[in-house]
Amino acid sequence: MQPDARRKTPLDHARGLARNDIAMFPCKNIPTDPAQHKAPLTLRGFRDASTNEAVIRAWWQCWPDALIGVVAEKFCAVDVDLQHAEARAWLDQHRNKIPVTRIHRTQRGGVHLLFRPHAEVGCSVGILAPHVDCDLVASPRLRGAASRGDRGRAGVDRYRAAPR
Repeated sequence: MQPDARRKTPLDHARGLARNDIAMFPCKNIPTDPAQHKAPLTLRGFRDASTNEAVIRAWWQCWPDALIGVVAEKFCAVDVDLQHAEARAWLDQHRNKIPVTRIHRTQRGGVHLLFRPHAEVGCSVGILAPHVDCDLVASPRLRGAASRGDRGRAGVDRYRAAPR
């Protein structure tokens, strides 16, 4: 990367997702208020999700620090909260079983492992392990999609890697 290259903004990431036909919506970015953090900023939440660039640009002009909420019809995210020892232990134990897939870093230093959806895999909280959740709607500010090449299954044989 060139030293003068600018860092991508949430709007840049949102527009990139829209170009890949992934609908998104803006979410609150208030880490100090867990009750409000990641809540949708639009009235109808994920039902307002759009791939329309004019709509997306208007949202991020209004809320430039908004997180990106993604309607995950094309993938699900295994949310591993790495700030918790149980989640780190789960990842260490299953690392060799997780298929190579797309990985997003979360605002708090965790990871979202993205997989193709499966009819028998839905949202869950703590079923795979404490602080390891399966989300059908993920809403972090996307910080790139660097794949670390980790392998393994998220404890559920039905996961398949998401496109990189």
